[in-house]
Amino acid sequence: MKMTWWRFMRSPAFIILTMLFACTPVQSPSEPPSTEQDDAFAAWRKYGQPQTIKLFEEYAKASRGEAADLDGDGVPETTSVRMPDGGMRWEFAPLKDGRLHGIMEMSPRGDVLTWIDTDGDGHIERREEVTLNGKLRVLWRDTNGDGRLEERRTETEEENSTKVVIEIDPTGNGNFALSTEYSLPLALPATYEECKKNDFMTGDFPKLGDQDVEPRDIKFESTPVVTIIGGAAKGSCNDYEISSVVAAVECALGLQSERKGLKCLKATNSSMADHFRFSLLKKRIKIACGLNCDGVGATTLGSRTSAPYINLNSRYFWETDSADANCETIFHELLHASGVATTGVNHNDGDPRDQVYACSLYCSGCRTDTAVSPQPTANENCARCAGSPEEKRKCGIEKKLAHVACPSAAICHGGILTNKACEKCKGVVEQDCAGQPLGSAGDFYCCETCPATANRSNDIPCTSTPTLPNGCNVKPPMCQ
Repeated sequence: MKMTWWRFMRSPAFIILTMLFACTPVQSPSEPPSTEQDDAFAAWRKYGQPQTIKLFEEYAKASRGEAADLDGDGVPETTSVRMPDGGMRWEFAPLKDGRLHGIMEMSPRGDVLTWIDTDGDGHIERREEVTLNGKLRVLWRDTNGDGRLEERRTETEEENSTKVVIEIDPTGNGNFALSTEYSLPLALPATYEECKKNDFMTGDFPKLGDQDVEPRDIKFESTPVVTIIGGAAKGSCNDYEISSVVAAVECALGLQSERKGLKCLKATNSSMADHFRFSLLKKRIKIACGLNCDGVGATTLGSRTSAPYINLNSRYFWETDSADANCETIFHELLHASGVATTGVNHNDGDPRDQVYACSLYCSGCRTDTAVSPQPTANENCARCAGSPEEKRKCGIEKKLAHVACPSAAICHGGILTNKACEKCKGVVEQDCAGQPLGSAGDFYCCETCPATANRSNDIPCTSTPTLPNGCNVKPPMCQ
């Protein structure tokens, strides 16, 4: 089995493992039963809301090259054109004012290039290139909201690992310099190995091997974005399970609440939300209920292909009566299946406090239930999920006294005519609720250490500690 990364130990009730690249299931039937249904929308017509069916129909229209309404406001904002080389180009302009907020181009062989300009000001916040087989992904990001793509992340699938190279261009002149380089190994935890022996991934999945990473028979023009495998197919969901999955998918897509799923993400990390919405143009995701293994709650296969598969373990998914917990599980997996999240962010070193966990927790009812101790607060999850500095500020700001650069003013005095600047100073700095610095380098507050030759008097000594506000003790927006 070939895979590139895993995700593990999500919470006591929901323990998840995810593989981001195409792979071959442990056991695949020689002649797997068809997953096609007479009516691909049958489950959604039976259990879903009309607006869900309408949304999926709009995605199908976009795939046919027609104008489509992907944001659900009743007015088409997405148009598409066939390019001279046979590829497709989609343009997303939600404000209908002529300003593009997103562009996606898919080549005839399936390579995808995406631009996201969330506010339509002409400055791209996110640019991504993904090859057909997912072996190469390059992501440029504006990490500080200054309108420049100062971070470039390259992920390359190798024989036994995924190589990650992060480069930084602080000046925005196009000259990137190496910042970090590392490999994500393919070694799997013992629990996963045990599950593999038990054929935990057996289900009605086609082979996703190196030579067959992109199914060619996907009917984008007539298939829902998400299909739930039912009927007699191996690993299928029964009617009770299908109804629960439908509800969780609708929650994850922001169709049940302004405070959950995609709508919450839009208010918290607008660039990531637009990328998620746009990425679904080239995705047809299938969900099965065939995962049967202790300690593993869900898995996502082939996230960089056009046909990802989410396999759920009903023993974990339906153990709880919490609709929010089910929403969290599905939203988490959809962030993987959409291909929006990057490999390194997705549980690098098994960290259950990364951006994917944070967004799915925060945007499923302000959940904080994780396996780590201490558990992250809702403000912390909000800050980790948020994108721009302005979005992080909405989650709360904590002001702290820390070392800052000293001013040039001569506030330290020695003998006659001996006046010098302070050597070591403290100032008030702003941090987000995840403990990361925000904004400027900080405002000077006091002089902690004067030069030895000018230590006779100090105009602004550090003899007191100010009382500073902590907005991270106030409920973040989606929890109010």
